[in-house]
Amino acid sequence: MTSRIALLAALFVASAARAAEPSTCTGEISGAIRASFNCTVSVEAQGKVTQFTITATGPVAGLKSIAVADYQLPAPLSVGRYDDETRPSGSSKLETATGARYVSGTATDTVILYIDTAERMRGPTARYLTSGRLEVVLVPVGGKGPEAKLKVLF
Repeated sequence: MTSRIALLAALFVASAARAAEPSTCTGEISGAIRASFNCTVSVEAQGKVTQFTITATGPVAGLKSIAVADYQLPAPLSVGRYDDETRPSGSSKLETATGARYVSGTATDTVILYIDTAERMRGPTARYLTSGRLEVVLVPVGGKGPEAKLKVLF
């Protein structure tokens, strides 16, 4: 009986740890910049907004820095498409090794987020395990030069 309780306790701890871990994802940049990277996705309700964050898990070749995604969505999180009609506030941005900076554009269809599944994880905070994709058009700061396209699958 004691070993059964110990096993259940271990499973509970493992489940709680899993709930706190962000999901993994892969990203690709095309167009003016070409790069690929691994990343994590963190989705957490915070009052009236849901914070949606994607972070590269390490350095990205050819880039000095990248903020893949830092967006706020209405809470509670729902499955569907977030675009011009339901535009997420926030941004995606990067800086190349040569100092060129790019940010998410403000024109039509420059930020499209598809949430295919959203499962609320157990725990005291409202975190979600999600799947979907993010597509962002990145424009050069100052408007000069070709744009880049960011696509992340999670």
